[in-house]
Amino acid sequence: MKKITIIIITCLITLSSVLGQSSFSSISVSDTDSRYSLKAHFSHDLSHEVEEEINDVLGEPIKKSGILIWEEEAFNEKVYSFKLRDKSCRIYLSKESLSEKKFEELSDLCLKIEQILNKDTPERPTPPKRPFSSSNFQISIDNSSLSLDNTSSLQGEMSVTTDQRSVNVTNNNKVYSIQSNGLETLPSKVQALIINELGASNSVKANGHKEWRKEIKGKAAYTISISEYNCNVFIDKKVLSKKKYPEIYTLANDIIKLLL
Repeated sequence: MKKITIIIITCLITLSSVLGQSSFSSISVSDTDSRYSLKAHFSHDLSHEVEEEINDVLGEPIKKSGILIWEEEAFNEKVYSFKLRDKSCRIYLSKESLSEKKFEELSDLCLKIEQILNKDTPERPTPPKRPFSSSNFQISIDNSSLSLDNTSSLQGEMSVTTDQRSVNVTNNNKVYSIQSNGLETLPSKVQALIINELGASNSVKANGHKEWRKEIKGKAAYTISISEYNCNVFIDKKVLSKKKYPEIYTLANDIIKLLL
């Protein structure tokens, strides 16, 4: 009886030793039209390989409580997040907030990370699928006339560039935003238009910008800021009321026409 007991114990120790050397990875992936997330745990340390891949794309991380963190936020919302610690990794991508170019870059990175974590398993990793509603579109300028009346229904990004100014428009299910950068002074008509619609007394000055901002329950419904050369507009569709949105969208559309 003692001999049998010894054999069983020996077998368990041997099995435990074999499992301890295994490179098995547990990976959970969620991939929808609006977001991508990955959670992974691995029984041997692949952290160094994963860290090198992320560093190559996003640079050096922030270190907090033993966790390496690469992340970006815009308008108080997370755009992407990569968190890595010994033998675990978490990734989050907001497809609605990422630009097309950045999404492609991070999609390739996620695929490489999955390949590292799955390299000893037969499962073939797949990159994050492209956002269902996202598309690129270009607006052409003919004799200085520009029509953007249909951009409220288009999803994705638009880029318009002239000799003196560039305008980028992002439109998705959550936000509508405009970023304008110029080599020449912002047209005075832009400020006059905003004052006419929103009032001079409703603006504040901060960091060299004049800003009009509407908050609802502590969240920015819209923000319009101008400086000597630049103009930026942000509309949060989920915070701004449906009744107010057409008014602010029309103002934003009129601003673009004046910029170009």
